[in-house]
Amino acid sequence: MAEKRFAVVVTPEFAARLESVRQASASGDPAARRVFAEAARMLDDLEDGTEKGHHPLTDKSHGGGGDLRDCTASEFRSHPEAKLDHRLIWRQHPAPQENALPIREAVHVGPRHETPDSYEHTLTIIERDPSEQIEANADYGDPAYTGNKSQAVRGSALDAQHAASLMRAGSVPLAKSRPLSEFDFGSRRTTAGRARTLSGRNDGPAKS
Repeated sequence: MAEKRFAVVVTPEFAARLESVRQASASGDPAARRVFAEAARMLDDLEDGTEKGHHPLTDKSHGGGGDLRDCTASEFRSHPEAKLDHRLIWRQHPAPQENALPIREAVHVGPRHETPDSYEHTLTIIERDPSEQIEANADYGDPAYTGNKSQAVRGSALDAQHAASLMRAGSVPLAKSRPLSEFDFGSRRTTAGRARTLSGRNDGPAKS
């Protein structure tokens, strides 16, 4: 097992969404089985630091779309031949105390193109006004959207975002978020192990 480098916590909304996918998978839905396996793998990769994200989210508050500069989008496929059509939104927080691990908070998971969309779901879950620019997010500057850029551009943007997140004193997960260890999601780690052989990942630029 890879070394655990981050403490992962999940919101109740994330847990409920993933559990519903797990149940559909257990009922024999092949698409749900793939989505659940990929999400489970991604949670393990968030813990060991392998998962760095596809691109940082941005500030859309000027148009009523919310300021999510502190959030990262990771993306995966619901089918090996599909485009990146699912998104897991998470935030990173500094270690709460000396000798503790920094925290990654899984906020939302679902299709990239759904109604409400992933921005709206995330804003609702973290209880953030979509028209408010978050003063604390000034730590991230005002980055341009990089989801449709090259891997090198996205990687640089992610490195800058993660470095800033680890320096944000006082940044903590939502009070309602709970440690990932409190959820097994039906033998999550076994499923995640299988997903590593199924994914065939080639995380190219997103379209939106």
